Amino acid sequence: MTEWAITIRGQATLIPAMVWFGQSSVIGGALITPPWVGQVMGIGWAAAMAARIGGAVPFIIDCGDQPGDAMAAARSGLVDILCRVEGERHDRLTAILAAQGARLSTRRPVCFDWQDPDITLKAQQRLILALDQWYSDVHLSPK
Repeated sequence: MTEWAITIRGQATLIPAMVWFGQSSVIGGALITPPWVGQVMGIGWAAAMAARIGGAVPFIIDCGDQPGDAMAAARSGLVDILCRVEGERHDRLTAILAAQGARLSTRRPVCFDWQDPDITLKAQQRLILALDQWYSDVHLSPK
């Protein structure tokens, strides 16, 4: 299970996040779509972002509580799918996604978000330093 993720909202946030992943020694993270991406941006948008990433970094699509979007994401070739369903719906959706080679998660990880597509490079660098510090504090500090 992914512990944390960086939310991407398009090219403006994807590129700095990819650069950071390429330069960082932090492990256990992923890139994630905004919640309910199928309703807001579309499954095709998420599939295009995943294709752009090309498997270099784990990519999670957040389908909110929409199992239809989760199934559409699996049909689009997306593998790590988050959908907040419980009980019998969870069991059925897990089986459907597994048959298509996808995995279901129901919990959104801790997320760091570059919401403003015009965020400055200096602000991105500050966020990257903060993320590195958070990771060090959580995983590298003696308990």
